Amino acid sequence: MALSVIRCPLSVDRFRKAFPDNGERTTDNVADIRLARPHELPAVLDLLTQSRLPEAGLGRHAASLLVAVDGDRIVGCAALELYGSAALLRSVAVAEAYRREGLGRRLTQAALDLGRSRGVGSVYLLTETAAGWFSRIGFRQVPRAQAEPAVGASLEFTHACPTSATCMVLSLEPAAAAGYTLIETVIAIVVFGILLSVAWVRMGPALASSRVRNAATVIATDLQYAQMLAVRQRRPVAVIVDPSMRSYIIRLRDSSLTFRNRFFGQDTEFLLDSLSASPTSVVLFPSGVTAGTVTFTARQGGFTRHVRLTRAGQVRIVP
Repeated sequence: MALSVIRCPLSVDRFRKAFPDNGERTTDNVADIRLARPHELPAVLDLLTQSRLPEAGLGRHAASLLVAVDGDRIVGCAALELYGSAALLRSVAVAEAYRREGLGRRLTQAALDLGRSRGVGSVYLLTETAAGWFSRIGFRQVPRAQAEPAVGASLEFTHACPTSATCMVLSLEPAAAAGYTLIETVIAIVVFGILLSVAWVRMGPALASSRVRNAATVIATDLQYAQMLAVRQRRPVAVIVDPSMRSYIIRLRDSSLTFRNRFFGQDTEFLLDSLSASPTSVVLFPSGVTAGTVTFTARQGGFTRHVRLTRAGQVRIVP
């Protein structure tokens, strides 16, 4: 993702708004930032097209799309793809005539504030040209493989942005307060340990349920990725499950070329007790259909979720 621009002339009305009679620059009143309205999505897509930014999947995340408006014109945008406690910042674009006024930073900050209000703890992004700009806001570079699994399975990571794009992350968690004495720290640790031991019996089932739900979401996303891969490669793609390893691979059916190897065992965040599929493999064709219906089952601590891929290519998560 890059901060891209479009070319548009500076209107007289906008010039008067930006430069009041006292002659001082007031960029804050140039454009208002708010959530996009449904009818504004085509204008945002036009801005992204002219800015040479990917449009894929944006419509699915229109509820967390922000726009900068000057009168009735869309002059900037930024969007968040929300994945639980993580999010993907994308589609940050500003019209050329509105640059160098801090509008890009305002849009980015508004998106981060939106993420905080939705319970997001970390925000990721991909950029080819603006790593330095985002680092000044607080983002830091991380290996692409360290992104949250749900973020890593997004269209931006798997399709829209090249592997050469820089992956960055910003934590929205509040910084820990400084200045505690050693005694205060020890007391806090002891109290926390007591509370944790008392609450563990209740927390354990909730954690197990959450892990199973997250695993099912990742499986469903990977199946959609395999469908897209079959279309792009114009060749059948196979998904093969290894229950003993609690894992599966996604590869070309007639080749050893593997595109994804996903694990759900004890060394992962999912900690599944078991992962199975019936049958243990399925082939997806470029036409969108599959060789047959397959059901994936994820289990941990008495909680189960099924992910079903039908012959017609529909992916559904069922209890």
